[in-house]
Amino acid sequence: MTMENTPAQRSSSAVGTLGKRVVAWLVVAAAAIIALKLIIGAVMGFVTFLLTIVLVAGVIMAVVWALRHL
Repeated sequence: MTMENTPAQRSSSAVGTLGKRVVAWLVVAAAAIIALKLIIGAVMGFVTFLLTIVLVAGVIMAVVWALRHL
């Protein structure tokens, strides 16, 4: 009689499967967090770019207005 399917082996196999699932979910969570940080960074960079363009346009308009009223 072989001891291939003893309860101890089945238990360790279940624990191994659970461990693999936990590690898989941790990897998925880490990837989601990194992706979210990249997306937020890109959006914040774009918003900063737009605000800079608006600020530069406002400064140019202010200079033109000041030169006309000299």
